[in-house]
Amino acid sequence: MVNDGKGVLLFGGFNGSAVLNDSWYWNGTSWLQVTTLPAATPPARSNAAIAFNGSKVVLFGGACGYPVATTTCYLNDTWTWDPTSQTWASVAGAGPSARAASMLAKDSSYNNLLLFGGKFTTGTTTTYFGDSWTFNGTNWALKTLSTAPMARAYSAMATDTSGQVVLFGGFDGTYLNDTWRWNGTAWSQAVTYAQPPVRKMAAFSLFYHPNGGTALGLALFGGRDAGTDPGGTRPTRRHYSTQAPPSVPAHPPARCAAPPLTAAPPPRRCPPPPSPPSAPPPSHRGTSPRLPWRRGQG
Repeated sequence: MVNDGKGVLLFGGFNGSAVLNDSWYWNGTSWLQVTTLPAATPPARSNAAIAFNGSKVVLFGGACGYPVATTTCYLNDTWTWDPTSQTWASVAGAGPSARAASMLAKDSSYNNLLLFGGKFTTGTTTTYFGDSWTFNGTNWALKTLSTAPMARAYSAMATDTSGQVVLFGGFDGTYLNDTWRWNGTAWSQAVTYAQPPVRKMAAFSLFYHPNGGTALGLALFGGRDAGTDPGGTRPTRRHYSTQAPPSVPAHPPARCAAPPLTAAPPPRRCPPPPSPPSAPPPSHRGTSPRLPWRRGQG
């Protein structure tokens, strides 16, 4: 799900028995299903990477089979969504290898999208990726880097108020809670005063004053860790931000499906089954300036 500058676009997912390829649009009041021609619609998938580059939404890869946790069907196609015409278009050319659960966010410093990580499963072997790619709207480019986050999938990644990309946590066989910054050319690990506990699949986005105003920082909510409930959602009503938050209303409880709306919402999506529990790793340290993670009110 992503904001395309005019509304919120939801594509695909997993409903518990099948992967989907329907497009739904939230206009601020209600959900509307967008009907597109089969030849001009991305194939069904879940755990795809999706982000808005300022003019179009870019969709990459994902898992095309189920159960999502064990499927060996993965995609490496790239599609763009035009917010004005509300149509999909396939993008030709080489790019990252097939994978799911990679992260995609806008790098405002260079007006590119940055893709990092992901996973690919063959038989009983899962490979986690640690490569970094940029997309300029037409072509993918692999970045050769001396320093980068360790390979992982299911991280939280978003663009902060300075235009830098921030990556937090994820899963590489163990749950992670390190924080990294991308400045347009290089990664650096952030040493934080405090940080959220280990998790994957958390929501991560800019947050604003409740009554309007400028963005204050990035807010992290929920996710999954080794001690989650059977539904797989971290049972917390707290949020964490990279800056001190204002007084905010109570947060909604942890959930899988969206709450009921006055208009018909899209079909229910659920996250994939949790991975086997494992001991959390030690916190990671680095040498870049400290990033003040703060626990929000809830």
